[in-house]
Amino acid sequence: MKEQYQKYFLDILKSLIETPSPSGYTFHVRNLILKELEEYKSLGEVKVYKNNGIEFIFNSSKTENRRAICSHFDTLGLFLSHIETDGMIRLDMIGGYPWTAVEGEYVKIHTMDNKTYTGTILFHKASTHIYGSSYDQEPRKQDLMYLRLDEKVSSIEDVNNLGIFLGDFVSLDPRFVYTNSGFLKSRHLDNKTGIALILTMMKQIKEQNLQNKIGHFRCIFTSGEEIGKGANFVKDLDELLIVDNAVVGKTQNSLEDKVTICVKDSTGPFDYSFKKHLINMSKSNQIDYVLDVYKRYGCDSETVLKLGVDVRTALIGPGIDASHSYERTHIDALTHTFLLMINYTLGDAVKEHCVE
Repeated sequence: MKEQYQKYFLDILKSLIETPSPSGYTFHVRNLILKELEEYKSLGEVKVYKNNGIEFIFNSSKTENRRAICSHFDTLGLFLSHIETDGMIRLDMIGGYPWTAVEGEYVKIHTMDNKTYTGTILFHKASTHIYGSSYDQEPRKQDLMYLRLDEKVSSIEDVNNLGIFLGDFVSLDPRFVYTNSGFLKSRHLDNKTGIALILTMMKQIKEQNLQNKIGHFRCIFTSGEEIGKGANFVKDLDELLIVDNAVVGKTQNSLEDKVTICVKDSTGPFDYSFKKHLINMSKSNQIDYVLDVYKRYGCDSETVLKLGVDVRTALIGPGIDASHSYERTHIDALTHTFLLMINYTLGDAVKEHCVE
């Protein structure tokens, strides 16, 4: 990734991450993406769907080899599920993660009248001076966690008078940091990195006049992947490349400085020919990649295939440590992911690879 594009990538990534977008509350970040896409009106058409999903369709007279690249912009979050008589706020999760991943985290409550309040997610026995060893011994589960609101409240009426009601969305403080050593630390790298990479790729395509090399191609931005509903508008494609986080851990091959080509997730193997196409492309372009299997992981490919769309799918992404918690990756992984994305976008369609 050239320096000018890396700067744009980091700037737009920070803006995306700092725009709250828990699944179901994504219109602010949708509008941010739409604003960025205005820059490319001369290159194609934008479609917006009822679930806030977006498609950018490049101008092309070609109808064969219909290809697309796809990332989701919704994130994990929480939902105000109950207000107790003393004003204590109880929460429900949006997306999949353990309560330990958000204990102690700063949050914002987004009300229906567009007010924002701050607070903290806490265990009900948060003070070790009072509860001693029971702090460590009790499990973190929904009925033992609460939101400490940064307002003077002691009743349901006090909370409601602020405009806060059951059903309000709660977003996590992302705490975005880019270190001198090239690491990015933040919540919601899954999957705001994918969105920022696609927008950066579009910027390079326009500025270097590469659009004539693309053919029938779409950039797809989905809303709802974290709850299994993101790509429900996707159809009429031959190939779909998903860009999402690669999970880093002791039992995984993925690394924080490489792009991962996922060969199988929890729903089954990805398309054999597509996988081989991406591996060959990585080798030919000196892209630093690894292969990996994700046992507890689904992506937008699952939604599309369950709808019966006849399409080849594949999954790639930068290695991200501590996924669905306070995440971290390195600019090298993002650079290699970007290189694989743009080589795929400007390259040939996948060819059938038959095994004798």
